[in-house]
Amino acid sequence: MPFLSSAKSVQAINAIGYHRCGDGLYLQVSKQGTKSWLYRFKSPVTKKQREMGLGSYRFIDLAKARQQALENKKLVKTSAKKSGV
Repeated sequence: MPFLSSAKSVQAINAIGYHRCGDGLYLQVSKQGTKSWLYRFKSPVTKKQREMGLGSYRFIDLAKARQQALENKKLVKTSAKKSGV
């Protein structure tokens, strides 16, 4: 699985599956060829892998997806502190 570090590499990828973009951000390419952004994290409560959809590649570019993933990462950490985990 290649690491997608630029908007050009994200645009060029067509292989079905999950493609890592760093800091929990993934680009998911479906069988139909649609691309969507996901933020993957480990739940601080259940310790299980979770996914949070960030939107379609058509509407959200790599920079915005990275920004949203960072905001969600902070949210997960804040929620863990509030719950006492």
